[in-house]
Amino acid sequence: MAKNLQELLDEAGGTVELLRNSQLGAYIYPVVPSEFTNFRREVIAWRETAVLYDQSHHMHNIFISGPDALKLITDTGINSTAKFPVDTAKQFVPVSPDGGVIGDGILFREAEEEFTFVGRAPVANWLLFKGSAGYNVDMVLDPRSPSRPYGKVVTRKLWRFQIQGPNAWAVIEKLNGEPMEQVRFFRMGRMNVGGEKVRTLRHGMAGAPGLEIWGPYESYDSIRDAILEAGREFGLEPGGVAVLNRDIAQFAHLARRAKQAGVTRIVSFGAHAKADAGLIKCALHPRCSTVLADILGTELTYKIGAPGRHLVMNSLAVLAVAELVGADLALAALGLGELEAVAGRGAPIALDLPGGTALLIDESYNANPVSVDAALAVLGQAPIGPQGRRIAVLGDMLELGSKGKALHRGLAAPVEANAIDLVFCCGPLMHSLWQALPASRRGGYAEDSAALEAQVLPVIRAGDVVMVKGSNGSRMAPIVKALQRVYPHTLEEASA
Repeated sequence: MAKNLQELLDEAGGTVELLRNSQLGAYIYPVVPSEFTNFRREVIAWRETAVLYDQSHHMHNIFISGPDALKLITDTGINSTAKFPVDTAKQFVPVSPDGGVIGDGILFREAEEEFTFVGRAPVANWLLFKGSAGYNVDMVLDPRSPSRPYGKVVTRKLWRFQIQGPNAWAVIEKLNGEPMEQVRFFRMGRMNVGGEKVRTLRHGMAGAPGLEIWGPYESYDSIRDAILEAGREFGLEPGGVAVLNRDIAQFAHLARRAKQAGVTRIVSFGAHAKADAGLIKCALHPRCSTVLADILGTELTYKIGAPGRHLVMNSLAVLAVAELVGADLALAALGLGELEAVAGRGAPIALDLPGGTALLIDESYNANPVSVDAALAVLGQAPIGPQGRRIAVLGDMLELGSKGKALHRGLAAPVEANAIDLVFCCGPLMHSLWQALPASRRGGYAEDSAALEAQVLPVIRAGDVVMVKGSNGSRMAPIVKALQRVYPHTLEEASA
């Protein structure tokens, strides 16, 4: 185990290899959606009306108090503390003893011996480290919220909002119930919000006077609701629109949770009679679909360039969003005609065999019960040759928890409903489906995809349609590549 950065670089083989194989993943702004409505609308709001920034989750807080609190700040930072009165804030830049910059953030002096630092982890960790050696201080760390909470409740010690934009001060004074003095930059104060006294910091992130406000996290919902309500008449951007599937059993629950989160409008899509973006009828073809739909009051006929009823339903949501953001609805619908299935997600591939061709449908990138059901439906409507069969090659659907075996077993119903002739299975979870299939539909079973490949290759014949699907971790893509290698096709366009 590496003990320092140099040892870590040595183990990885250099800086490039370390970064290329980083396990950190993409940066995710924690908890708060990246957009509530759409980027264009929200940019216009902070430039022309007002916005509410939710800064409750993405930064560490470290609370420092005690007789040596100011000394710790003075010793670790490059900033002068000679003029740092109570109820002011400043940019804080701590450095190492040899002058290396640790990071930066905002430091609040909330009382004579009480400071709050708000910023990234390196500075918070540095202050904890330095403050633990010889300083008479108490320090409490409130780490930033997790980027991936996985359904767990997220809580902080403080909520933190900003009200910014040209109309921000009008919103602030309405919330306060009386006029407020525009104190100097980075000066602190107090105001009333929803019957609660909260702390304030004056600045102007959007180029006009605004405030950052904070208080105990327990009042997060009531404070946020009060700000949005007060700001409505001044054009403060509210919680946006939620576009939800009207056909699923969870619709009412999702709509309720969206409203609890401050979303002010629910738009539904689906085949349901009450859907706002509703399917009137569709025709499913082997390579495309044609759709007649009512999108928020506008009737449209359009084509989708890839097959499957699931894509028809997804298109309703796409067009609903296009209408909500003010895009050209006709052009958006026209663009759906250019949709093509891509590798791993339904791409059609022709295979040359003695006596003709077969069609391979590559669905090898991802799998869950809903997507496998949809893929089996596409396979079921695909035309076959005179001696052809519909063949499903299925790998495990991963990360389904304790219901995994039952969900795999349940795929026997769509196999039957879509008249799939042969099913090849691999993986311990797919063994549950294998056991549930009648003998007439069993093509072969293996513990993994490498072993299954040898069973699938010799069975394919001219006129067949073969669909390969599984979670990426079940490694079904090598079977797709093996079929292409053994039965290469010389034409660009696949045909059965």
